[in-house]
Amino acid sequence: MGIEAISRGADSVVFVDVDTKNLMKNIPLLHKESYQIIKGDFFKKIPSIEGEIFDIIFIDPPYQKYSLMEILDLFSKYNVLKPEGLLIVEESSKVMSITNGFFLIMDERIYGDNKLIFYEKSKTHW
Repeated sequence: MGIEAISRGADSVVFVDVDTKNLMKNIPLLHKESYQIIKGDFFKKIPSIEGEIFDIIFIDPPYQKYSLMEILDLFSKYNVLKPEGLLIVEESSKVMSITNGFFLIMDERIYGDNKLIFYEKSKTHW
């Protein structure tokens, strides 16, 4: 998704991934410098990017490694998303969508076995 965003004109993209081999191979083909690659698990790396504020955060963790509640709680704790920003989580379509009071579901799309859940911050947490 990040490579697609760069190719469509995103100002910048920060990738956080345990395996950066494919990113390192494919990103130079775009001939753009508007990206940063952080190697590691996003759960452990989020504290290191606190202070940066993003318009959109797209999370595609390995299914069943982290629960939706763990992901929502992580992003509730670290203020890395703009008040009007989107947190998009890709999950198995079999997993029930949830909220934690800090984030509210604004949309959900199912594509075969996958589901995208679009969250926004609750107005009380702006």
